[in-house]
Amino acid sequence: MRGLPLRLPGWLRGRAQADGRPRILFVHASSRLGSSGNYLQALGAGLVRQGAACLMLGEGRGKGSHDGVAWTRFGLRNGCIDAATWRRVRAFDPDLVVMVGVRTKAMLVALELRHVLGLPFFIQCEDDDRAPFERYYPGATAGVLEMLDMPAPAADRVAAFGGAVDWELTRALWQGTTGYRSVEPVLRALSFHLCDGIAAIWHPLAREMERRFGKAVMILPPVVDTAALAPGGVDASLRRRTLAKQGMTGDRTVLFVSGTIYDFSDEFRLFLHAVSEVAQRHPLALLLAGRSRLDTDRVLAQHLADTVPVANLGMPAWQRYLRFVEMADAICVPGVADEFNRLRLPGRIPVAMALAKPVFTFRHGFGESLEDGREAVLTRDDEVGHWTKQLERLCDAAFRKQMSGHARRFAEREFDAGTVAKRLLDYAGQPSRAASDLSYVMPLYRQLEKHWKHHGQQPQSARGGLQKVS
Repeated sequence: MRGLPLRLPGWLRGRAQADGRPRILFVHASSRLGSSGNYLQALGAGLVRQGAACLMLGEGRGKGSHDGVAWTRFGLRNGCIDAATWRRVRAFDPDLVVMVGVRTKAMLVALELRHVLGLPFFIQCEDDDRAPFERYYPGATAGVLEMLDMPAPAADRVAAFGGAVDWELTRALWQGTTGYRSVEPVLRALSFHLCDGIAAIWHPLAREMERRFGKAVMILPPVVDTAALAPGGVDASLRRRTLAKQGMTGDRTVLFVSGTIYDFSDEFRLFLHAVSEVAQRHPLALLLAGRSRLDTDRVLAQHLADTVPVANLGMPAWQRYLRFVEMADAICVPGVADEFNRLRLPGRIPVAMALAKPVFTFRHGFGESLEDGREAVLTRDDEVGHWTKQLERLCDAAFRKQMSGHARRFAEREFDAGTVAKRLLDYAGQPSRAASDLSYVMPLYRQLEKHWKHHGQQPQSARGGLQKVS
């Protein structure tokens, strides 16, 4: 098996496929169309080149096979995997389950797969769960989410957690009778305690997960196919015509903000104020792409100078998105210095760096791995004056060109899909990281069982996950 570790893990030796390929099933709390989906596609293609087989089960749209990586949408019925998804999973016959993103529907699927198939189960942590939980979970209580974030919580702590959970809401979330899809605290606690391994998007989050759960954590960043994304330059005439169609005429520095604009942070408004300040001295244009719960048009009207033309691309297809990245002068990933940003690594940064594009982003967290003015332009605080000064540096074409080579080399070293795919296979080949004694979750299970029996239904996914340790 080309590219695999010499000492194969027991789960792989005992379940060798007829074609001799390890089969990895990813459960993704989104779709192939988003930033996470695109880096998972690159990672899957890297694993395929290493001799593995990959199936991506996504919560959202995304079907077919791309570079040997199969995609399909998972379905749930009454909180359990539906028949069509089970047929697809059994036909694939996986050896390992990797859940990407700690979100309710993905956790329901991954825990049920772990129970029914008896497979190792890894979690890929992309960000801190606290901010979206406190923002979106109805009636969220501060601190309840992380009450069991320790290797072996005591019985009284498990009981206190059970008493803090709104079981009526939890049951409704599990059964899919509400539109909520973010973090559910009971499934989250079970997922982290039952998993066999944890991967984290960058070093700050890895250190945090190791501290909380006492399990070895690997670094699994948003990857790119660095060979395929090699910077090739854009024809000046084509660039001028394309940008003109977006209302961007003249010699302007084009800033591209792509990805989710979060409604629980003021970072986008702060960024617009800095852009407005710089625009008083340098002609700028602003490209946007991605999703937001904010009324983006209203925020732009309130906080951005009307001298700055704006084009919102919505959710462009991947190749179209890449074309606009190449046409932009700088990729902007603004962020305030909070815990959410400290623990994440936005997927648009590796893409930009692979294409040798200067990046404007925050120093907090991932940015500590970069040198200001070398691989990126970094903000160290949340003051508009400081952001304005840093952003203005990107109006210098010679400065941008100087940064581009350093950014590309960083991407080749840290974000190459093939390199990270090898690392994942090596990590999967190590002994299980799950604790041998998980009896501390049984009191929680008994409370859940009482609740389910009272309502006459037991979600099989959570029940099965707990039965593995009973």
